Amino acid sequence: MIKSLFNIIVNNKFVCSFLSVILIIIIGVIDFITGYELSFQFFYLIPLTLVSLNVKFKKRYLIFFAVLGATVWFLADFLSNHAYSNEFFYFWNAFSRLIIFIIFTLFLNFLTKYRIQIELDFELSKKSFLINESIKYAKTIQDSLIPPFSEFKTFFPTSFILSIPKDILSGDFFWYSKTKNNVFFAIIDCTGYGIPGSLLSVIGNILLERIVIGKNIILPNEILKNLHEELVRVFSAGMVESDDGMEICLIQFDELKNEITVSQTSQSAIIIYPDSLIKELERNGYTIGGILSKRNGAFYTSETIKIEKGTWLYLFSDGYIDQFGTKENIKFGINNFTNLLKDVNHLTSNEQLEVFSNTIENWKGDFKQTDDITVVGIGF
Repeated sequence: MIKSLFNIIVNNKFVCSFLSVILIIIIGVIDFITGYELSFQFFYLIPLTLVSLNVKFKKRYLIFFAVLGATVWFLADFLSNHAYSNEFFYFWNAFSRLIIFIIFTLFLNFLTKYRIQIELDFELSKKSFLINESIKYAKTIQDSLIPPFSEFKTFFPTSFILSIPKDILSGDFFWYSKTKNNVFFAIIDCTGYGIPGSLLSVIGNILLERIVIGKNIILPNEILKNLHEELVRVFSAGMVESDDGMEICLIQFDELKNEITVSQTSQSAIIIYPDSLIKELERNGYTIGGILSKRNGAFYTSETIKIEKGTWLYLFSDGYIDQFGTKENIKFGINNFTNLLKDVNHLTSNEQLEVFSNTIENWKGDFKQTDDITVVGIGF
């Protein structure tokens, strides 16, 4: 109760100022009445302490109170007829008191501000630590819900994934599922990154499982159509129309026919054949979800391609090609990326992963990462 009342007085500029002035006057009157033989020097520090503990006061305001305290003390001393051997001592004592009051007031105010800043920094550090721990735990949950790439490598041993989240959590994710004669896999880039993107990635993973495994829909363009409708339905439950969505490249690999069927939005996929012929797979203008795709009635096409032994398929989100870097502050770009594919497709999957990782790190230099980065390479 007393502490709360004290904090109210100290933190209210008007109350603190009024009370400090009254205290200085009262102490000065008592000092005058009791005479010069009884010293009140420490009592003058009480009102100065009150104003010093208020961090809202500027320095000139604190100096004003120091001057007021020294002046009142001087008057009490002067009017009490204290006989000095020289009148100069009146003014010397007043000046020395003024300097002491100013130093005391400013130093105490500095210590108060410093203490408050330390407390704020501690609270921020504590909250930051708790938030980071929560995000790390959320990352564990996200990883446990999305199929691990290590299992995918049992179907395609000659494959790799480069995944560099912008933050701890990622809005990019790689999904796959196996049915009787087909392996489905996709790279998905959700709107945003960090926590919003990761939440959307978990939703996307659940919806894909429901469509392919639950509904047994196996045509890639039909899977995308259903995914779009399901995502729109999820966000339609809210009061505000959402523009959140996904870019996706979905592949169906038919093991018996040795061919892939591709359906994708504006996400990118490139095939490099054994003779080094490069083919960028057909893209669609509609996203999964999003206001425009919802309003315009999105539809998705598919493309079937025969796969030769020695062919490499690369799926990638836009984080790699859109990454700024070098002293010219330019994006990596699709041309650099295509040239990189030409240079590495003859290497092993592990060697390719190392080249992709080193290349983008060298490209970034001191630039911050602008988006989640995901590149998947699959050798047939």
